[in-house]
Amino acid sequence: MTPDRNPRPKPSRAEALARRSGPLALSLFVASPLLAMTGLVPPLVAFRLLAPALLLALLALGASIVLLVRGPRRRALMPLATAVPPLLVVAGFLVHGAGHPLINDVTTDTADPPAFDASHLPPELADADLTWPEPFTAQVRAAYPQLETFVTDRPAPEVLAAAEATARAMDLDIRHVDPAAGRIEATARSALFHFRDDVLVRVRPRTGGAVAVDLRSRSRVGKGDLGANAARIQTFLERLRQRLSPR
Repeated sequence: MTPDRNPRPKPSRAEALARRSGPLALSLFVASPLLAMTGLVPPLVAFRLLAPALLLALLALGASIVLLVRGPRRRALMPLATAVPPLLVVAGFLVHGAGHPLINDVTTDTADPPAFDASHLPPELADADLTWPEPFTAQVRAAYPQLETFVTDRPAPEVLAAAEATARAMDLDIRHVDPAAGRIEATARSALFHFRDDVLVRVRPRTGGAVAVDLRSRSRVGKGDLGANAARIQTFLERLRQRLSPR
């Protein structure tokens, strides 16, 4: 048997690291939300898988840069292709989140925030503190000045019915409707990791025949929401306004 005169050189440490960490990073990054969406693991556990995925992606990126400098450069292409996408996605989230305060509870009425009714909370919130965090008041007013109480001249029962229809159209899981108190309590679920947020709609008559609609949306997990709660409230009010507008 004739020995190979041109044996393939042994991979460098940088190449070996890049070839292993890049694909593993991409696999973890893709599997993380899928595990949460399928219910195989709790959302928070799945979300925490992003940490090792990002670490591996950074390792692959660093090793790929070494390969690009020292060569052979072509061996850096595959690790780069697997490491860059997760990093770009996370960078996009960070850029988006930079424009939002680090809060997880938002309302249209910071002077008199809608309060959740303890008797209608799911079991997992039995010991949760759902009082309005007063330090958030100034931050909500500064970051989301467009979120205001929606006032209409329609009758309160009609407004409550329209609010319930709007909530269902937004795929909110309604857990309680109280026509007498003019309240709707619901649960929202994020698209990727299926994190659950609590939503409260309050419909109250005002003097002079007007009806005021206020919302509150809070995240159960995390200190910041990247603007998700404010966006949900704004979308809800826009759709409610359209539903109540004359045809």
